[in-house]
Amino acid sequence: MVKLTTSTGINFESNLNETQVISIIKNLDNKFAKSLVRQYHQSRGLSYSQMVWAHKLAMDANKQVAEPTPAPAINVNLSQLVSILHTAKDHLKYPKIRLQLNKYTTLVLSLGHDDTVYIQDANRKVNTKYGVRKKYYGMVKIDGTFEPSKAGIPEGLVELLQDMSNDPARTAANYGHLTGHCCFCALPLSDPRSTSVGYGPICAAHFGLYYPN
Repeated sequence: MVKLTTSTGINFESNLNETQVISIIKNLDNKFAKSLVRQYHQSRGLSYSQMVWAHKLAMDANKQVAEPTPAPAINVNLSQLVSILHTAKDHLKYPKIRLQLNKYTTLVLSLGHDDTVYIQDANRKVNTKYGVRKKYYGMVKIDGTFEPSKAGIPEGLVELLQDMSNDPARTAANYGHLTGHCCFCALPLSDPRSTSVGYGPICAAHFGLYYPN
């Protein structure tokens, strides 16, 4: 957490890094935010004053995300989601999947050492007894059952996880088409065929998904 002051004297705190800030404000329907993102990419960075304002916009956006509400009992089977992460474990030490829940929230699905899939927020962090950690929304156990965080889960999270479990290729493609990045490795989709499919051939092989020849 760092303390920042804008050029107009507004004091605030930010727990985001530069990459997280740009990732958040690029999705804002705000001309100033769009100009900062454009300047960031064109000039390979922002001035200190510009970056402070970028932090301010990102933190304000995070505050606008509705706080999770306590989750009711959930009857869902996400065994296929667990299966594709286990398939990738044969190739990757720490397989992950990224999914776009809404305008401000990107989920990160990580396979733990205990073979449980942990669901976290890529951009939001909270203070825990173990230090600052990504906001935690729950876990998918090896049998495919979902255990939500006691603090609650955002609207639409379970449905998105179910989509990834039922049709991983389509859901992964949706993320790629929306963000321009592969949901598995997070790299930009630059090859025309990968841009069309929504993910790359190497990740397709690692996660056991179809990729056209």
